[in-house]
Order: sequence, then C-alpha cells, then structure tokens
Amino acid sequence: MVWRYLASRADHLPTDPLFVIDEAINEPMNRYSVHKLIKRLGKRAGVVPDAHPHRFRHTFAINFLRNEGDVFSLKALLGHESLKTVQQYLAIAQVDTERAHQRASPVDNWKL
Repeated sequence: MVWRYLASRADHLPTDPLFVIDEAINEPMNRYSVHKLIKRLGKRAGVVPDAHPHRFRHTFAINFLRNEGDVFSLKALLGHESLKTVQQYLAIAQVDTERAHQRASPVDNWKL
C-alpha cells in the first residue's frame, strides 16, 4: 500500500516526507493532522471516544511487553528518557502474567 501511495504522488523525491497533509505544498503530517485523521476514521468506525493516537501507542507498548519484549527496548522505541514512564505498561503486562500463572499453575490446580 505504501508503494501504491508513493506511486500516486507526482514528482516525489527520496527526501520528501512520506505522508503529507497537502501534496501541493508537500507539507508533512504532524501530530495534529494525525490526530484529526484518527478521529475521522474513528467516527466512521463508530469508536469515536477511544480513537486517538495515544491509544495506538498504548496498545503497541502493552502488546510488545506481552510478547516478551523488554522494557529497555520499549523505552527506546517509545522515545522515553526514563524507565519510570514505561513502568505503567509493565504493570499492566504483569497483571496478565499473574492471571496466566493462576490459571495454568500445576501447584495451584492440584486442589489439595
């Protein structure tokens, strides 16, 4: 899809922004245009209150940790300076791990 998108753009250069707000002036998308786009798509999908860019970031972080990603890599990927910010995602992922342990633990399921 990215190749098709790029092919549809006239006279683009490798140094041009990948996604633009207005092709005529080659203005790159910014955080506000991404937010507006996601809100519009959320409205079409019927999920307006929960459609915002941070939701994608949050979902990525939780799934990264659930899939055995490490907090140091996640910190770098999200661009955080401190591990403190990443700890909120870790806490959610650890709850999942504890629940899985309770369901699958041989000792907990002996029913002695």
